[in-house]
Amino acid sequence: MKKIHFALCILISLSCYSQNRSEFDIYRSPEYRDAHKIDSILAVHTSPDGKTGFIRHDNKRIYFDLFDERLVNIHTEEIKKARREQVVGEIFYNNEIKVFTQSYPEKDELVLSCYQMNFEEKSHNRIDLTSWNVDKKMGLFSNKRGTSVALSPDEKFFSVSSFTINRNMIYFQVTVFNAETLEEVFSKQTSRNENKFYSVLESYLDDELNVFILGESYYNEETEMEISIENRHFRLEKYSADNVTEVRIQKADKYINVVKSIQMDRKLNFYGFYSESGDNRIKGVCNFHIDMFDLSLSEIKLQGLPTEVYEGIYGKNRAERKKRKGKELYGFIVNYILEDDEKNSYLLAEEYSPGTHGALPPAAGVLGGAYQSTPYYGNIVIIKFDKAGTMQWGRSISKNDSRATYNAFVKDNNLHVLANAATNLKQKDDGRTRATKSFFGPTTLYDFKYDANGEVIIKRIQDNKGKTLYIPHNGNYVNGRFIMLSDSWTERRFLVLE
Repeated sequence: MKKIHFALCILISLSCYSQNRSEFDIYRSPEYRDAHKIDSILAVHTSPDGKTGFIRHDNKRIYFDLFDERLVNIHTEEIKKARREQVVGEIFYNNEIKVFTQSYPEKDELVLSCYQMNFEEKSHNRIDLTSWNVDKKMGLFSNKRGTSVALSPDEKFFSVSSFTINRNMIYFQVTVFNAETLEEVFSKQTSRNENKFYSVLESYLDDELNVFILGESYYNEETEMEISIENRHFRLEKYSADNVTEVRIQKADKYINVVKSIQMDRKLNFYGFYSESGDNRIKGVCNFHIDMFDLSLSEIKLQGLPTEVYEGIYGKNRAERKKRKGKELYGFIVNYILEDDEKNSYLLAEEYSPGTHGALPPAAGVLGGAYQSTPYYGNIVIIKFDKAGTMQWGRSISKNDSRATYNAFVKDNNLHVLANAATNLKQKDDGRTRATKSFFGPTTLYDFKYDANGEVIIKRIQDNKGKTLYIPHNGNYVNGRFIMLSDSWTERRFLVLE
């Protein structure tokens, strides 16, 4: 009788386990020895014939690894960078990854270069695209600089947009190139007085060779509570061969926070968050669009966070109280804007806090020291919008980690969020399912699958053991396949879900 009871228990447990198994077909590539031992992946791209290329880099070199359709390593190359050469962006088209760099061969000269990593020929070459003269002080003592690269939808042209800030002056260099010949089509240099803090968030290039640059501007971070166009705003600028126009994005009495966009027809659709109390906080979601022809700005639509978002983070017992009191979330960064076949959009954002480090002052009779804290990657907020921009539902995943680990994609109109978590996910008394792994405990790779109505099914992909820990954050979803690399620094392999 005991044996029968034991056998029934085994069958029941196996049945429950199989129901929780992922629906994906899983393929694990053969191991290969990684001579580079670097995790900082700049780009992952898969060609139409199934070849996958990885680009990594450090201070001195660029590393190009190429794999066939079964993810067997077929080419590895180390490319030595020039002195004071920095990687600033990359694009992929025609079976080739183009990596862009900037260097200062002379103090008053800035050179823009391109490394072409060809999948078919398993080779690379370097070409200097253009150069321009700069103030010597700009190259050495600028407060901040940045670059954004964009490829036109027809893949016939690309743009490289760079900015440098020195004191309160900002200098722009916007250049458009022919994607086939790499010849310069036009270049535009502008300068203006700018707020003390400025950063480029995104750039776009349309088929008519208009370059759009989305930037965020601050006058003084210490007075962020002052809501005014002079103090803080987003700015979308349109550069053409003969003109520069702009539109400023701001909502009266509200803070428009982190935004990210997707292009639909002749409009840039922006999704993000808003706050009533300060920067880097979330009261709800916002969305708006800008016409790419005349830069006309639509009404900025504001929608509060649904209770389900609070429930996933705080639990059902506290969620209603948090929302009723107007509790705002803090420190989220928009990671993904995804689209399904019905033109619905999904916004995914992760709670993030950078690590800190500094020096400790010496005390009496004691030498000084140093302190350091690790970065914090926390809860995930998920919002679904219909094609009109109306919020359909909101969800959240309660977690914390010391590095970026999750990834997301849409397949068959279902949203999949991949993350590593504790092997035995348990629902807490307050209703939360906490996807947090213990420091030394075993972990499992999970698929959080959300259907069209926001109902979630958590499915187990694999238990992580030894060298089989895969990091979804570095993954790539192309042609119905999601590819991710293992976390080992020596014997690496790929996990493919399709």
